[in-house]
Amino acid sequence: MTASDDGLAKVLAVAQRYLEVGKADAALLALDRCPEQGLATTEYWWLRGVALLDSQRYDEAAVVIENGLDLDPGDVDLLSLLAKARFRLGSLRSAETVILRALEIAPEWPGYLCQYAEIVAVAGQVDKAEKLLDRAASIDPEFAGLDRVRFMIGDIRGDGDSTVGHLTDLLEADPEDAGALALLAEKRLGEGRPAEAAEYLRRAVELEPEFAIGAEKQIREVLLRGHWFLRPLAPIYKYGPMAVWMGALGAMWIFYALGYLEIAVVIGAVYFLYCVYSWVAPPLVRRYLRRGV
Repeated sequence: MTASDDGLAKVLAVAQRYLEVGKADAALLALDRCPEQGLATTEYWWLRGVALLDSQRYDEAAVVIENGLDLDPGDVDLLSLLAKARFRLGSLRSAETVILRALEIAPEWPGYLCQYAEIVAVAGQVDKAEKLLDRAASIDPEFAGLDRVRFMIGDIRGDGDSTVGHLTDLLEADPEDAGALALLAEKRLGEGRPAEAAEYLRRAVELEPEFAIGAEKQIREVLLRGHWFLRPLAPIYKYGPMAVWMGALGAMWIFYALGYLEIAVVIGAVYFLYCVYSWVAPPLVRRYLRRGV
């Protein structure tokens, strides 16, 4: 191995390590120092594509991944990554075309079947998505991505109770199923139950620390909403600020129409103070959490 080859291997290894610990920006900086011959390797473009996806720079990621596919149009890892980028950009038809190319090369890989199922489910083809999941499960019943896509399909169908029931069954069978815990955390957060979400996520991260990798923002948000000081903001997190505003406005109008002007004024004043609290409290709790208190 020449000195330049050794330098390339070190740069790629450093970038890989940064990605493993959720530091996409540092990975990109490391890749910027890559020797010129690195541009002729698919590994370089794959790592750069992953880093850009983790940074939510989906347009740039798609361009970078296509550069890698110019070197090897049959690289299934790059095809899968490109499908993810197109999916994040909302280009479902393009994402489907790309993941089908990957499945032509590796038709029995459950990860690509799950990825395809996710794409078609979001496109409204839920029955087709379930058939793809059944096919993936027949290949590998223990594949980690199955439960996540089933969870997503349950949400699309509006069948939240069965989704939670499925995850609960998984936890009864294996209380240390970190994947099920992480999915329940996501479900509870969406339901406006941040305290439960925070507890599920803590347990998941204790069992599988990699759930914390690349998900710092989500974890901070769960911990933030689950903090006791922000419990009065649960209606905003669950129903949204517009719904809360409409509720307060409706209550003021009803009491005003009934001739209870003083009560309407009190409701307005309380709502104003509530708004101020919703603006001031979250930044304070974020600062509190960053200090590790």
